[in-house]
Parts: sequence; structure tokens; C-alpha cells
Amino acid sequence: MSKKTIRCISHGVIATNTFERSPWEDVWIEWKGKPGRKLYRAAPCLICEAEWLSDLAMHESIRSEQNEPTWYLDNDAEIRSALDEAKTNGYACRGTGGGLDIVTLEKGITRKEAERMLAWYLRRTHGIKHVRFSWQRPKHTAQPMGFGQYLD
Repeated sequence: MSKKTIRCISHGVIATNTFERSPWEDVWIEWKGKPGRKLYRAAPCLICEAEWLSDLAMHESIRSEQNEPTWYLDNDAEIRSALDEAKTNGYACRGTGGGLDIVTLEKGITRKEAERMLAWYLRRTHGIKHVRFSWQRPKHTAQPMGFGQYLD
């Protein structure tokens, strides 16, 4: 059985180093599919559980200092719901389009984990079961900064 090739573009460390851990990664993927070999694209943000847990802790800290919550603190229930789903299914999706997040329970994201996350997403949302990933080497990379405990 042939595998569908998924082209991956990232400017994070997972694009050049297969073993480096990252708290989160923005990845652009594209593939051709039916009908008519149409080009499909997605741009998920891959996030490890530790990063979202640190976000929730930071939000609680901000709430305790201020009387009124700010707009970015309103998604805590969505984050907790996605984390609960990930504990049940291994991974979870939140959002759509440019606001798509995929969360893993792994401690940091390596390229291997990123590929598992993307394969799960493609199988769940697009019905693509057999994939092969082709990573485009970027001209420059940027290390995503995280606040969670994702490094050993």
C-alpha cells in the first residue's frame, strides 16, 4: 500500500534536529488529495501538555492579581477540556484553521512525536491512514520558548 506524502514546513528545531525537544511548534503541512489532486493545507500548532499546564498556572496568577479577567484568560475551560480528551485518547485537537492546536501528553515534542501527532490529526479529520512525512529544511530556525517542564 502506498503512503501519502505530507510536506512539512517548520522554522522550529524539529525541522533540522530529530531529537531536540520543543514545548510547541508551528507546522505548516500540505498534501494532494481527491477530488482532482487538489492541494490541501493545514497549519496546526503542536503543543505539549506541560506548556498548557504552565499557561493555566500563569492565568491563575494573573487572575489573583487583577479583579477583572482579560480576554486571553477566557479559554481556560477549552484548554482543560482538550487536556482531558488527550488523557483519554492520547492526543486532542482544539480550534480550526489558523487557530488549530494539537496537544500531546509527551514531555516535549520531538520530530517523531510531531509526526505521530500529525498522523493522528490527518487520520481523524481527513481519513488519511498511511502517511510519509517530507520535512523541508528551513533557511533559518527559531527555538520556541516555553515555560513548562518539558526538558529532562
